[in-house]
Amino acid sequence: MWKSDNIVKILKHKIYKLILNIAPKNIYSRKYYSQNAEDILLRSLLRNDNNKFYVDVGCNHPFRDNNSILFYSMGWRGINIDANSDVIRTFNKLRPTDKNVNCGVSDEDGTMSFYMFQNSSVNT
Repeated sequence: MWKSDNIVKILKHKIYKLILNIAPKNIYSRKYYSQNAEDILLRSLLRNDNNKFYVDVGCNHPFRDNNSILFYSMGWRGINIDANSDVIRTFNKLRPTDKNVNCGVSDEDGTMSFYMFQNSSVNT
């Protein structure tokens, strides 16, 4: 015979598994990908925009602290630009349906210095 506490444990486990299967995988983590939730703000502003195209200058990493991955996961496509060639190689592997460009961006013509740091999100 089943004890009532065993039945409760089994039911709790089954309900927990059901919730995990229908809930977003990041239910207990942050719900934004960019550093300060800029992607959530942009998503709310662009909710009715049908263009579904972005340009991410200084894209840094395909997923971590990225301003465009939320839109990419929603079916948008765009251009990712970064001066670090390693970053663009990673984008080419992990986000191949985007156009990924290895160059710097400035309002001036010519050659400039590119400063790289341990924390690549502050490269400039």
